[in-house]
Amino acid sequence: MPTAWENDEDSGSSPIFHGATPEPSWVALPLVRRRDPTARRAREEVDEDDRELAHLEATLRGDRMAPSTAGGIAGFVAGMAALSVVQATDDGVVARAVAAAASARDVADGVAMGIAYATAASIGALVGAAFAVVTRYLRRWLPLLLWAVVFFVSLALLVLAAASAYGRGVQPSLSAPVLLAGAVYGVGVAFSLPIRRRR
Repeated sequence: MPTAWENDEDSGSSPIFHGATPEPSWVALPLVRRRDPTARRAREEVDEDDRELAHLEATLRGDRMAPSTAGGIAGFVAGMAALSVVQATDDGVVARAVAAAASARDVADGVAMGIAYATAASIGALVGAAFAVVTRYLRRWLPLLLWAVVFFVSLALLVLAAASAYGRGVQPSLSAPVLLAGAVYGVGVAFSLPIRRRR
């Protein structure tokens, strides 16, 4: 016959706390924070942007030359082309201005005109290099062409408006040639993209 002690051992309770209700056992579960799907999508979009940027940078490294170099070359030619457009459509305004400058400096008219073209080419190269650097991630030629034409025509219009506002208005016959020269310069600078690309 089993003793009381044996019965207590079989029941899983000690003789001291015999008859007491055992406390429930608690299992600690780790707290898991649910991920915000919005934050996850944002991280995925950022990762995708980083991958696209890395691809563009790798593409730029594979170009024939740096954007600033290609923009300088295109801007150099475009600057002279823009001055040619103004000279061809301004009813002799540029020629008279160059002749006056040549007389004041006591140089030949041809030398003064060459200096004018060299100045236009140098300024065009600097502006073209800066424009090519700013738009270096725009790899499609048609959007770049449209953007360049709109930008430089707007810039020419701003220059004309500023000249009129400060009492040094441009002759009315020169306004249309200046705007046309801005468009020609924009077209020329847009060729910096095919100049620098390998394909």
